[in-house]
Amino acid sequence: MYCPDPFAETRPEILRALIQRYPLATLVSMGAHGLEANHIPLYLAPGEGPQPVLQGHVARASPLWQEAPPDGKVQPCPTTHESDRGSVFPR
Repeated sequence: MYCPDPFAETRPEILRALIQRYPLATLVSMGAHGLEANHIPLYLAPGEGPQPVLQGHVARASPLWQEAPPDGKVQPCPTTHESDRGSVFPR
């Protein structure tokens, strides 16, 4: 999602409070029947380092998990690419 710098929140304590207060995400994916949006409960788990780990859960009854990649992980932005104009964006 495009977010101009003046509106970007980067303070960890504010982001952590937001996730803890509203622990729900919308996962948008291209499924077998086209574009789908699913609500996913979130949990902010302690990480091995200083950063927490954001974990989500998909119910076994949901067809969404059957379309997940073989390793079972969803990468929101696995790689980035720098354009000729200096912009960095997901591949």
